[in-house]
Amino acid sequence: MDQPEFKSFSCCICGIEINYDYHGRAPPYHPKIVFLEDGYFRRDPFSKAFRPLFLGSHCGICGREVCAATTCSFFFSKRCCRPCCQANITAFPPEVQRELKRTSGVDSEAA
Repeated sequence: MDQPEFKSFSCCICGIEINYDYHGRAPPYHPKIVFLEDGYFRRDPFSKAFRPLFLGSHCGICGREVCAATTCSFFFSKRCCRPCCQANITAFPPEVQRELKRTSGVDSEAA
């Protein structure tokens, strides 16, 4: 199988830089999987089936690149970086606000 051409993805929160080989919703090396958001992917190097690893996406509010780590982003209909989650916490449903507070200490009083 041909070696993929890699480009670089960098998270605006944690600064991690990762090479990716596909950006979009349907990685070509696993045609039965379609994601709900455009994202950065690479083939899982530990899988013989070439499963896609989701690395991150763009924040749906500010547009910056953000990785999929729970400390950096949150997905609820679209991915948002944690600073945008905090700044817009009252726009989320109450159960999502509770989850955001639980996982990152985001406080709706501060928003």
